[in-house]
Amino acid sequence: MYRFFVGLLNPYAALHAVLAVVLASLWLGRRMSRRLLLLITVPWLLLLGISTPLVAYLLLGSMEWDYPPRTDWPADADAVVVLSGGLLPPDSVRPHAVLADDSLYRCLHAAEVYRHYQASHPVPLIASGGKVIAETPGPNLSELMRDFFVELGIPQDDVMIEDRSRTTHENAVETAKLLRERGLEKVILVTDAVHMWRASLCFRKAGIEVVPSACAHCATELSAPYYRYAVPSPGAVKEVDRVFHEGLGVVWYWLRGYL
Repeated sequence: MYRFFVGLLNPYAALHAVLAVVLASLWLGRRMSRRLLLLITVPWLLLLGISTPLVAYLLLGSMEWDYPPRTDWPADADAVVVLSGGLLPPDSVRPHAVLADDSLYRCLHAAEVYRHYQASHPVPLIASGGKVIAETPGPNLSELMRDFFVELGIPQDDVMIEDRSRTTHENAVETAKLLRERGLEKVILVTDAVHMWRASLCFRKAGIEVVPSACAHCATELSAPYYRYAVPSPGAVKEVDRVFHEGLGVVWYWLRGYL
C-alpha cells in the first residue's frame, strides 16, 4: 500500500486528481455548456487513459508479444546485425559521446548472440547506424557501438560497421548492400522488441532473410500489487508514445513502399 499512496502523491497523479475534482464540480454546477464541458472532459479522459500503466502495458504487448526473448538461434545464420538506438553527444558536462540506454541494451544482447555462435561457427557482428543529424558532435553510432563491443572483449576484426544510415529503412538498405558484398544472406536481427516489427519488415523488403532476436522487453508480465497499474504516471505516457511512434512509422513506411 505504501507504493500505491506514494504513486498517488506524485505530482503527475496528484494533478490528475485535482483536475478530476475540478471537472466534477463543473459538471455538477453546470456553469458551462454541455458541449464545452465535453471538449474539456474528453481530452482529459484520453490523457488519463494513456497515462495508465495497464493501458501502456497492453499497447506495448501488442508490439512485443510476437517477438519473445529467444535462445534458439538457428545454426545456419550468416551474421548478427544490431541496429543503433540513441546516443548522448559530448557537451560541456559530458566530455565524450556515450551510447544511450536503448543502444546499450541492443549491444549487450548482440554480444550474447555473437558469443553463442563462437562455439559452433563464428559469424561477424554488424553494427548499423550513422548520424541522424550530421552536425552532431562525436563519432557515428556504429563506431561507438564497435568500440563498446571491443571493450566487451570481442575482437575488432569480427565487428563490421555500417555508418551511413539514419533511419530504420536506411539501416536495412545499407546493411543489405554490406551483406551482399560478402555473400551473407541470413541474419540474426537485434533491436528492441517494440521496434522489431518495423525493423524486420524493412530488412525482408531489402531481400534479407531475418531471424528476429528482440531485447529490452517491457510488457513481460503483470506483477502484484496490481492496483499500481491504475495510477497514472508519466512513465506510462512515455511507453505509449513509443508504441505510437512505431505504429505511425509502419504506416508511413508502408505508404512510402519501404515495407
